[in-house]
Amino acid sequence: MTDATTESKQLAFVLDIDGCLSREGIPIPSAKAALHRLRSTNTPFVFCTNGGGQLESQRAEKLSKTFDLEVSPDQIILSHTPLREEVVERLKDERVLIVGENC
Repeated sequence: MTDATTESKQLAFVLDIDGCLSREGIPIPSAKAALHRLRSTNTPFVFCTNGGGQLESQRAEKLSKTFDLEVSPDQIILSHTPLREEVVERLKDERVLIVGENC
């Protein structure tokens, strides 16, 4: 049995993209250096945003270019990511009403 005193104390970060790392696609000062520091110290991190409208792979490519850092789609959590990964499989053969902008 493990408890909080014996578990790994590995630090990891969940980073909000919009407004915290960049504003309107323009990196916030020091964000690029901070991300490179996390990568160089092998500190795990993922990106999240309540924005959608694109695939995780598209957002990863954009962030890779913005921060000059290899970003994997597995590091991206968009507003629809949990829905797609958990709900779609369960409801894929059901009739579903989708309501929202640009559906």
